[in-house]
Amino acid sequence: MLTEMGYTGIAPIVAAHTDIECSLGEPITPSEVLYLADKLVSGNTIVSLADRFQGALETYGHDPEIRKK
Repeated sequence: MLTEMGYTGIAPIVAAHTDIECSLGEPITPSEVLYLADKLVSGNTIVSLADRFQGALETYGHDPEIRKK
């Protein structure tokens, strides 16, 4: 949709940010910055990562694979 609207520079960053794979020791990518920024906001409120994921951890935290992610 962003490409169709003419935002060709940012479209790949937005497309990649929801399924991110970070590599330790590698430079941080724009998609990783967007991913983190997305996680630090809930609606119109800035939140901590702990607050953002508390509910999900309570519900799904028993699954080691989900907890790892």
